[in-house]
Amino acid sequence: MSSRKARLSLLGFLLVVGAAAVYLGFDTYQRHAQVFARERAVLARLDAMLASVNELAVTQRGYFEPSRGGTSNGSSGPQFQRVRQLTDELRESLNSLRTQLTEPEALEQISALAAALDDFSRTDTRVRTNLANDTYFSAADLVFTASATELRSVTSALIALKDLTSNSSVSQYDTLQRRAGLIVAGLGLVWTVGLLLLALPGAPVPVQDGLSSEQPGPTTAAPHVDPEPVPVAETPVTQAAMADPEVDLDRAARACVAMARASSAAELREVLASAADSVRASGMIVWLGAGEELFPVLAHGYDPRMLSRIGPLARQASNAAARAWRGAEMQIVDGEQGRAGAIIVPLVSTQGCIGVVSAELPSGRERELAAQSVTTMFAAQLSTIVAAWPEPSADALPGPIAITL
Repeated sequence: MSSRKARLSLLGFLLVVGAAAVYLGFDTYQRHAQVFARERAVLARLDAMLASVNELAVTQRGYFEPSRGGTSNGSSGPQFQRVRQLTDELRESLNSLRTQLTEPEALEQISALAAALDDFSRTDTRVRTNLANDTYFSAADLVFTASATELRSVTSALIALKDLTSNSSVSQYDTLQRRAGLIVAGLGLVWTVGLLLLALPGAPVPVQDGLSSEQPGPTTAAPHVDPEPVPVAETPVTQAAMADPEVDLDRAARACVAMARASSAAELREVLASAADSVRASGMIVWLGAGEELFPVLAHGYDPRMLSRIGPLARQASNAAARAWRGAEMQIVDGEQGRAGAIIVPLVSTQGCIGVVSAELPSGRERELAAQSVTTMFAAQLSTIVAAWPEPSADALPGPIAITL
């Protein structure tokens, strides 16, 4: 390109595209984390409701066991009160589910569940009336036939809701992963084309009296200039001119593309070094979870002997990496004078949070949004190419820890 103005315009465009890609990547990661948190919350609520239904069946059968609190008046006693309490709690949980699940199929199952629960309440009222009238056989027949059938309907609706929630989350994970892939691919394509255009040679710019021909002004005596040659348009734009002084977006983009192409742990280790350099990190570690422990599987910037002495982290440890793994949320470790800070970003996939990426940076850098966003972009890319370990404990994983691509 022969025009300096055109080069600067193209450079500005590339920087804007890079910043937009970082923002979209961070937004995709946040949405991924929100879907994961919603899925966990809904499944936990449904499991609690299933436990309440089981307790409801056992408690209602306790009407016929005087030693456990059953009475003949049909309105008092611990068993009657507990059934009423459990039924009210299930209705409250149903109301909460209506705000969390908006899919038509889920709403249909919630309606079926509510209808079955209402049927159970009416049957339970009849059971209590029979008990109050000392017609125990009729009450028992209702409990073991009608009530049992209605509770099975409630259980079936809850299981169907669990399946719908899991399938919906998987679909959203796939959509977000495709979005992340398109962002990375689009950024790489735009930057590749842009850098090729910047590298094209242009026509020399004539220089007269220390000023280029593109500069306006009189051609009278000019001030003394250095005898060094004046840079002309064909001089390539330096890396320092294209990148932010703290975060090298060009190198970060190329690292993401290289991650997608990595076919072995050795290649991925080289890419990790480039990724760490792009955010000015002195060290970077990829951790993967196995069972209830978190293991370092890949690192850059650390003595291999020191890394081999790092033991696994327990899931419930107070360490920032363990907290990021448990909650699937970014953790920041503030640096102090003479001590580096750290950014820890979770690796979230369709299997949930399978590990974390930790980056060690100079004190103060850990709070910079650009460093956090680019590290998040690396984590999103890594989560699509590394596989989570299965559930066995650390005792089943002796020797060097391997990474699966």
